[in-house]
Amino acid sequence: MLTTGTPFRVEESQQREVGRLLADGLLEPLLHSVVGPLGCARDLDARVAAAVLALPARLLDRAALAQAAAAWIWCGGAPPGLIDVAVPPGRSVPRVPAVAVHERRMPPQDVVQLPSGGSSVQVTTATRTLVDLLRLLLEAPAVVAATALAAYPGVTPDGVAACLDRMPRARGVPRARVLAGALVFGPDGEPAQSMRLPVIR
Repeated sequence: MLTTGTPFRVEESQQREVGRLLADGLLEPLLHSVVGPLGCARDLDARVAAAVLALPARLLDRAALAQAAAAWIWCGGAPPGLIDVAVPPGRSVPRVPAVAVHERRMPPQDVVQLPSGGSSVQVTTATRTLVDLLRLLLEAPAVVAATALAAYPGVTPDGVAACLDRMPRARGVPRARVLAGALVFGPDGEPAQSMRLPVIR
């Protein structure tokens, strides 16, 4: 079972063997308690499968992956240690290890459902994910993710501006507008040029 070609959730009885395979470079850590064959995270379907495995069923239909977790779904790279999810204000959700829950108004056009096997996970769109990173996160990993998201197919300056217009009172919107102006958007998913975001205090 531990040589499967797809991500899988690590059970307590498997931890010792999984640790050995991780040390040998045959497996790589994905999301909390989920691992997969080395290199599998380069595939979008594998990342979605890892998210479905990492979140309990009671969260899958109530929350949307957001921020760094959503950026990882869209662009890959280093997986986040903490899984950010967004839920509508006032909705109660269970506490889950390694999951950070954010109450956030999320218009339907800002969320997509990505299937995996017989299940699926909600994820903020690439545009909304970029906007949330610009609003809320300014550390180096967020800058790297923002650069990648600006190159993602369908992400445009107009789309980012429209997304920000839908949340005029949200925290960090003025900052995000300034930072969005520093991004170099890639046409049709071509890699964006590297950029340096201005410091906003």
